[in-house]
Amino acid sequence: MGAERKRTWRWLVLAPLLPCAGVCGGALPCLPAWLQYGVELAECPDGDPVGALWVSAEGLRRGHPGTVVVGVRATTAHDDGGLRTSTSKRGELRLELRSADGKLRPLDPIGADGEAGEWVDWGDSRAATITLPPELTDGVYTLIAHHDGPFGALSTELALPLYAPAHVHLLSDRPLYEPGQTVLARAVALRRADLVPLADRPGSFVLKDPQGNMLLREAAALDALGVAAVSLPLDAEAESGTYTLCWSSGEDEGCTPLQVEPFTLPRFTVEAETDRPWHLPGDPMGATLRVRYASGAPVPDAAVAVRWTVDGGWPPPSDWMRGALPTTLRAGRDGLVRLSLPPVPADLVGAATLVGALTATDPTGEAVAGTLRLALHQEPFVVDALTEIGGGVAEGVPNRVWVRARLPDGRPLSGAALSIKRAWEPGGAPTVVTADEDGFALVQLDPGPAVSVRVPGMPVRATPLPPPLQIGRILQLGAEAARLDDQRAIGEAMAALGACASHATQEVHIDARLKVRADGGIDALDVRDASPTMQSCLQAAAARLRLPSGDPRVLEAQLTFNDPGLPVLEATQQGGWSKRPADFEDDIIAPAMLQARACFSPGRPAGTVDANLIWSASPGSTAIRWERAPLNAGSAWTAAEQACVVRQLEAQHLWEPADEAHFGVLVVRGSSRSNTATDQPGTATLRPGYELQVTAQHQGAALGAATLRLWPAPVPDRRVRVSDPTPAPGATVEVELLRGPNNPVQLPDRLWMNHQDGSSIEALREGESRTFRFTLPADKRGWYTVQWAEASARVWVSDRKDMQLRLEPSAATSRPGGELTLRVQTTRGEQPVAAHVSLVGVDESLGQLAPLPGPDALGRLRAAPTTSQALPGLELAALTNGAVRGEQAIMAMVATLDAPPPLEALDRGVSARTSAEYDPTPDTQRLFFDLLRRLHAEVRAWEAAAPADEKLRPATVARLWGAALDACEAEAPPCADPFGRRMRLGLLPQELLALTDPRLLVRGDRLPEDMEHWPTWVAEEDPR
Repeated sequence: MGAERKRTWRWLVLAPLLPCAGVCGGALPCLPAWLQYGVELAECPDGDPVGALWVSAEGLRRGHPGTVVVGVRATTAHDDGGLRTSTSKRGELRLELRSADGKLRPLDPIGADGEAGEWVDWGDSRAATITLPPELTDGVYTLIAHHDGPFGALSTELALPLYAPAHVHLLSDRPLYEPGQTVLARAVALRRADLVPLADRPGSFVLKDPQGNMLLREAAALDALGVAAVSLPLDAEAESGTYTLCWSSGEDEGCTPLQVEPFTLPRFTVEAETDRPWHLPGDPMGATLRVRYASGAPVPDAAVAVRWTVDGGWPPPSDWMRGALPTTLRAGRDGLVRLSLPPVPADLVGAATLVGALTATDPTGEAVAGTLRLALHQEPFVVDALTEIGGGVAEGVPNRVWVRARLPDGRPLSGAALSIKRAWEPGGAPTVVTADEDGFALVQLDPGPAVSVRVPGMPVRATPLPPPLQIGRILQLGAEAARLDDQRAIGEAMAALGACASHATQEVHIDARLKVRADGGIDALDVRDASPTMQSCLQAAAARLRLPSGDPRVLEAQLTFNDPGLPVLEATQQGGWSKRPADFEDDIIAPAMLQARACFSPGRPAGTVDANLIWSASPGSTAIRWERAPLNAGSAWTAAEQACVVRQLEAQHLWEPADEAHFGVLVVRGSSRSNTATDQPGTATLRPGYELQVTAQHQGAALGAATLRLWPAPVPDRRVRVSDPTPAPGATVEVELLRGPNNPVQLPDRLWMNHQDGSSIEALREGESRTFRFTLPADKRGWYTVQWAEASARVWVSDRKDMQLRLEPSAATSRPGGELTLRVQTTRGEQPVAAHVSLVGVDESLGQLAPLPGPDALGRLRAAPTTSQALPGLELAALTNGAVRGEQAIMAMVATLDAPPPLEALDRGVSARTSAEYDPTPDTQRLFFDLLRRLHAEVRAWEAAAPADEKLRPATVARLWGAALDACEAEAPPCADPFGRRMRLGLLPQELLALTDPRLLVRGDRLPEDMEHWPTWVAEEDPR
């Protein structure tokens, strides 16, 4: 029985129920579809509905309940050729989870009590609560939804990437590679929540070129200790630049840059050793520089250039940058350079570092770089403090102050005896405390009313004037670059050309073109953008300039002239001309005043220039005679300077002879400034506060005194204080509540200690005391917070059994070519523990070409608390990674925290959804082309049997298509369309129907002359 007859029979069986549809089922016009499939349709379909399954997951995490929603969407075809969709809730649902290795495990719904649950209606779909097994490792799993119902067995799959939030660190064996070398790298991934290695987590290494293009992706899963390794050979023709290597897994990624370029390791090094580890005011500074080959042999007669800078807030003396510090040195036969520097100035405030960038050049011309650092400190040791109330102290109450003392190089004064004395009470007895191993000591301080504290100001350094002439780019026109000997000769002529800066009263930029003869002389100079006096000066200077001989050429140099600090002269003419020539002031006096600036020395003292000059002109003459009048009182001119100015004026002439005798007075005024900078002391400020004088005894030696300044802070209305901020698991912690003088509130009877995971411990107040006792759970680590209104205190619980790494070489030294054994041992507490250890060894000289990773490279993997009282050199991460050991140091850091580090999620929730849009096109096309093949066979058989004059008409094609369908239905494969209908021509999409056109099936002589339009014929006749 054909598919069409089967469907007709089905509807006939259900026909007796149809009359009820208009009365008892008005909302279901197609009752058969509802009865058989549970599908609500406004009109019955043409054929059977096709079901498709979709699944949605919301918030799925390992060990936590999440929601899965599953729905069935039915697609139906209708007589108008359109497709419609609806939903159905009939059938049985079940879920499975498939791991990457193909293992399947069922996922059953659970109820609110965690017991077995059921699927519930969720709109037009159904939902269930499920829990993924907590023991699942990181990776991509597949959620499979199965549906058994009126549409048969349906299933769909949804990818579930289960990845815990992770910190990823990537380390390569070196920062710099040459093309053709092999990159060795390791990635470590730790779960953010507890820094546990993520075993067996899938991931991949990705290498990108300097342009960001991916060169390689290599799968690399983590091993049992959370480490993945890769070996990447670089192409011998790899382009130079910065490559990026990453290890990524899920949403987490760790990257490191790889610099690739040809290089040669330096054959020698330049190292610096200072005379003392730090320098106090008045201390002479000195250092020894060693220039040595890699073998240890000295580099004799090496030239060493030094470029000086100062790091820190203290400004260096201005003469340090003007030649007081040596910039060129030369090593002796032993490769040593003795460097003697001026003493540290007495106006040093705080700390600074004098940095010398060293460049050593050996006799062959090879150059290497090094660094000299001289630490400058105002006091012999550094003292700072943390307090309970925002870094300040309050009047009238006892304050807890944790004083930290350390040497200028950062080493703590472990076990030092600190004597703390109030500077505002000269006769008061000092408080003596002992610092712990991190240099911290607790002091109880009731300071009383604030006093005036003098805070020294930074000295003011004078800014020197810029050089009179700066030479920029030098070009040779018509060539790629100017000759080096030409550039060197022009640079050596700076002094001669710089004399023309006297004609610049402000910064002047000039492009000068020089026409150079073969013998090196200057034929012509083009500086048309300069003033006339500047042009004249430069022309005269260029005439004396001699460049290297060679081919004739044209050079262009960028010249910048700066005012050298000479007086700016202004002249006013009084009396004289009855009919003044228009050019007297503009063309005679003004140029002379510019040229006269050269009469003054750039180093002269600043002062006022003020003088009167008498002039006269005779009839018939262009000459002007000048007489020097006595200098005005207070004028800064010297007689020699006045005579020089008169000579500049005497060199000027009238353009036309005077018509009669004339005379007058030229009043010349101006002011000069010195370009010799002088430093000024800083201005101290006074502010209310407290100044403590701290003296230290360390290892039997007196270190001197240092100053600690504290500032007033208001007394908090509430404070919370814990007896032990770092208790062991299971310990009892006492919490004390403290009220300020303006706080009338009553103490609470109960208090809670909240863990960062949301759990809490409750304690009752003991009688009338201010104390609460909390017993901590023995199985929980991390941060606790006690909150009383706006006041809070922290408690950090850790077993403090940090991993230790011991390296023991078989010998203290080894000869070249010898063998050295290194014993590596890792322990936690006193117990051995398995661990990955990366030992990277590179030539020390590689550090001159690229920065090498330091021991703190893994520091960013651990989240740190936050605080508003940060001390220099003390990272809060050191508290949680075990670097802080001192009892008072730990107490101070925990007591002054603003917030503990955020609690990272153990797992990352997954939300995803599949689509259930059914597209019948692929199934339709698959069946059609099988039928089209059969149709061509039927047409070939017709051609062979039909008379020669018989034409292939549309009706014949329809009959042959039916024969092809019959032949298909007689075989095993189904020949119905996706909706169970016989694949008649009228159901075909237009693009497929066009392939059955008679014109595509036979030659033209088998077609009638009057051809009917094939799609129209099929639409009208609808052959079946």
